[in-house]
Amino acid sequence: KNYFSVSTMLNDDNLDYSADHIEEELLITQNHEEHFNGFNAFYQHRFNSNWSSRLSLSLTDYRAEDVSSTSQNEEGIVEFDSSNIMNELNTMEAKSALVYRGWGRNTIELGYQMHQYNNSLRFEESGTFDGTTLETRETREIANGVYAKTEFKPSTKLVLRPHIRADYFTNEEEYFINPILNVQYDF
Repeated sequence: KNYFSVSTMLNDDNLDYSADHIEEELLITQNHEEHFNGFNAFYQHRFNSNWSSRLSLSLTDYRAEDVSSTSQNEEGIVEFDSSNIMNELNTMEAKSALVYRGWGRNTIELGYQMHQYNNSLRFEESGTFDGTTLETRETREIANGVYAKTEFKPSTKLVLRPHIRADYFTNEEEYFINPILNVQYDF
């Protein structure tokens, strides 16, 4: 009657590149780093043959940084350009659902989802003749949603999935209602 799972993913990617063109007196360097950590815990409980519930919690942490530069000596004048871009995204999502499979092959699911995310972007560019540009942006949001979806299987080839969802975004203080209809037919 009970099912529990835990999964995680860890990923690090690094790229270091440099090129030196001696005859053109040109030096190019680039360093790109990417880090991703993800975690999910899932629990499902079956009350009886018709009713079940699901709970899940997911956490993600993503960071990417790209640093590049170009230096060129042309007729005694050294020209230098560089850029640094950093992007970070952290999310937390909690979901719960109650599922009823009581009549034939059809189901009804009622659920709640909370999604919180923080995103930051930093862009810095500088050059010998252009000066320095720095731009930063940060976004934090919490979205709360409730939904109801059904799955009707009128035949072995046809599946209909009507779905309605209402979301509230705390920063914008706005509500959104999204009706969805998914139709699947096996030819």
